[in-house]
Amino acid sequence: MEFLQPQGEFTKNRNIKMINKLGENAVGLMRLIHKPEDFMGNYSVQDLHSLEQSLKRISTHNSSLIVQSYIAHGYYLGETIVRNIPEAVWDVTNVEEGDLFEIKVAIPSIPKFKPIHPLKKIRSFILNSQDSLVSVYQSCLEATSL
Repeated sequence: MEFLQPQGEFTKNRNIKMINKLGENAVGLMRLIHKPEDFMGNYSVQDLHSLEQSLKRISTHNSSLIVQSYIAHGYYLGETIVRNIPEAVWDVTNVEEGDLFEIKVAIPSIPKFKPIHPLKKIRSFILNSQDSLVSVYQSCLEATSL
């Protein structure tokens, strides 16, 4: 995991600790929710597409389960971007500790890139069918080629 470091002591930031903990647990939790053919856990754009389809199916039948897993799904979207898009990093600067929905993924080397909030994107996708996971990923990828 890559981080844009906040001012102050890096290792004491609770948001960074939460992201690290999600890295240890998110895939396991999501494997309990999604069928193996719908979720590989390999942080690929293909997996985002499969996950998107699975979320659409599941949310119509068990929306409370999906709402309870926003954080794991948001982490997975953000980490897929960080792992696959050069120079993308988790950004916890200017985020109050414990406010996970304000944690961003940024590409600091591209000043015009507007950081995304993966947990908010997941919530928007699930509640309003907005911000396709693949389109969020693609917009980050396209920003690196401008």
